[in-house]
Amino acid sequence: MAMQINTRGPLGLKDRTRKDAPKLRKPVPRISAKRAAHRASDAGKAGRDHMACVAALPCVICWEWDMRQNSPTEVHHVKSGRYGTAREDDTKTLPLCHSHHNKLRPYPGDEAKIGYHNGQATWEAAYGPDHDWLAWVEARLELNP
Repeated sequence: MAMQINTRGPLGLKDRTRKDAPKLRKPVPRISAKRAAHRASDAGKAGRDHMACVAALPCVICWEWDMRQNSPTEVHHVKSGRYGTAREDDTKTLPLCHSHHNKLRPYPGDEAKIGYHNGQATWEAAYGPDHDWLAWVEARLELNP
């Protein structure tokens, strides 16, 4: 008696060339149509321009507390006092160094710094609510148009 060879693929994977095979799903778009429309609008472009100017500033906490900034500046959307998941407008942003923002990677000399997203209550107890620093940012942007 002849041995029958299995016609299925390795590990029982299904043959996708058959007509009755299930169709593959469409890939999920990287950004939604709503977000793409906002980015293309005048408000979206103005927000991106504002964030680029904010990213060029030094870290607000390092500057005011006489700390050495050892990590690059990141743009932080203010969050204090907000209880929803909706993000603030792009004009309500602060320049924070990586260590005062997320502190995901340890930078030499930044061991004592508090990352906002790693300890919001501790950060606010030490430096105050983040929205209190918006006036500092606006003053610096007016000096450096």
